[in-house]
Amino acid sequence: MSLLDRLNLGDLFDPGREPDKTALIAADADGNARHFSYRTLERAITALSSDLARRGFRRGARVALLGINSAEYLVAYFAIMRAGLVAVPVNIRLPDGTIHFILGDAAAEFAFADRARLAALPSGLTTVPFDSIAIESAPDVRFTTVVPEGRDVAMILYTSGSTGRPKGVLLSHQGQLWALRTRLATYREPAAERFLVAAPLYHMNALFSAKTALMTRASLVLLAGFTPESYIDATVRFRCTVLTSVPTMIARVVKDEARLAAADLGSVGRVTMGSAPTTQALWDKARAAFPAARLTTGYGTTEHGPSTFGPHPDGLPTPDLALGYPLPGNEVRLSGGITPDKGVLEVRCPAVMEDTPICPRRPQRCCATAGTGPAMSCGAAATVSTSLSGGPTTCSSAPARTSIPARSRRCWSATRRCTRRASCRWPMRSAARSRSPLSCCVRARTPARPSSSNSRWGMRRRCSIRAAYSSSRNCR
Repeated sequence: MSLLDRLNLGDLFDPGREPDKTALIAADADGNARHFSYRTLERAITALSSDLARRGFRRGARVALLGINSAEYLVAYFAIMRAGLVAVPVNIRLPDGTIHFILGDAAAEFAFADRARLAALPSGLTTVPFDSIAIESAPDVRFTTVVPEGRDVAMILYTSGSTGRPKGVLLSHQGQLWALRTRLATYREPAAERFLVAAPLYHMNALFSAKTALMTRASLVLLAGFTPESYIDATVRFRCTVLTSVPTMIARVVKDEARLAAADLGSVGRVTMGSAPTTQALWDKARAAFPAARLTTGYGTTEHGPSTFGPHPDGLPTPDLALGYPLPGNEVRLSGGITPDKGVLEVRCPAVMEDTPICPRRPQRCCATAGTGPAMSCGAAATVSTSLSGGPTTCSSAPARTSIPARSRRCWSATRRCTRRASCRWPMRSAARSRSPLSCCVRARTPARPSSSNSRWGMRRRCSIRAAYSSSRNCR
């Protein structure tokens, strides 16, 4: 089965192609590594999918995942979706009360969790510890992957909750497979790569990177967690070629100058920093630490994923800190700016989130045209001023915090301090689902007197905000 034939997000690779190639190297906090072939990984996922199907869950039932990065986490994630269920990765760093809220908000019926976390989960929730999932000893069973219908939901990711309670983002099989195929087209020989992932799998950054590696039959090195020492050591030990990260990870790595100086980093050909803003100073330090690597800035949101920008089709170099050129299938524009090269970055693509299953318990007052848009959640602690650099060829990076799908022209506006909580959601008409929704970023206006301690980009600061929404028919 080719990449284009994949229909279920949990069924990413063909077990018949190079079955003995290393698919996953999972390293625990002590550095102990386990190696799994594609054959072994496929057998484990199939066996767990079959077990979930025998439990009698209704199609589309939500299954939560609460744990540190591990091979078992990935096996469970893929098995849930193959069985026709919805995976709900949960941020385990949140307080127990917030985790309970997420489990209730998502209507989770079952959960996989690290054994140490089981006692803290709701008593009425059926749970299974990750360490009970068999991988090397998984039985060889037959199971037919459930074929999604239309834009069936594959997973629910929750926002960070930095401006209130986390908000669920529904992502479909169809949309995320499109995002993966679009991103994979930017790699010349992806099967030859070895990806390093150390960010948590409950985050879009790591989850998307892991799926990118496995969908192309590359090798994935998965760390249980991030420390500068383990990150550098894993890069050298496993000869990683693609390093995925958020800027704070690389900022900590480049500070360990002695370890970097002693490390052979010649295998690294690409370093990607995403999910947060970066600076030229960090960029320069990263280039010095990984001189043979190409540095890229990844732009993506929980609401659609990192599949909007990439290399220029004519081979033009991407400037430092730039996001790149819009990839095929994306429509992007800047609107509402004082000048043509500044404004709100709007993105429309098939990967944008679906409608939200549960209305917020206490939504903030908002103004909207009659239910014409998909579900929406908006965080008020954004600081975004995205601008074009070098004409229409490249979009420069900006400290974006959230992206808001919408079809209505004006649905919400506020001028409040950035600590104000704000959310607004409504269902989408079924007739509108087949059309690509529009995603708009929140833009902040810098106050006249920013706080001296919080004046840098990416920091929470005192500001007023305006969210802009436009009808999809006006997106050019």
